[in-house]
Amino acid sequence: GMPHPRCDCGAPKYGSSDPPTRHDGQSISCEMNKFDDMIIYLRKLQPDFSLVIAVDEYFMLFHRAWCVAELYAAHDLGMRQSMKVMSEACLAAHEAELKQLRVQDMMSSNAADKDMILAKIEDKSAFNKKLARMIFEKQGLLSTWKDGCDMVSCVGDLARR
Repeated sequence: GMPHPRCDCGAPKYGSSDPPTRHDGQSISCEMNKFDDMIIYLRKLQPDFSLVIAVDEYFMLFHRAWCVAELYAAHDLGMRQSMKVMSEACLAAHEAELKQLRVQDMMSSNAADKDMILAKIEDKSAFNKKLARMIFEKQGLLSTWKDGCDMVSCVGDLARR
């Protein structure tokens, strides 16, 4: 993938393998490689914490290694997640590709990040099956989606109260 541009704020920037590193080779100073810890922390700090997943028009979120790893980790912790999509037509257009998702095929701007994520997954086939269930099962992510029209209707309902 393409590297994400770094901001020019002047603050030091640390990559996932910049020293000093932890026992697993991951940078202590990097903010991007701490999602496991952050999700666990949020869950302990606020047990009813939930995620709102704003899906882009092309569903690229589901092809990004970090994004899928975060959704999966939150699911494993029992966090509520709700998905928002641009439209029902967008969802329908990408449903078949969602059914074919494989963690091995996901992208990352930094190859080392993808390698780190994949190294944490012992059984990739089982992960892929669980990912499909997480998305498609009766209480899965697709059961929570709302499109822009639904959101406008909800806002209207609230305004009438």
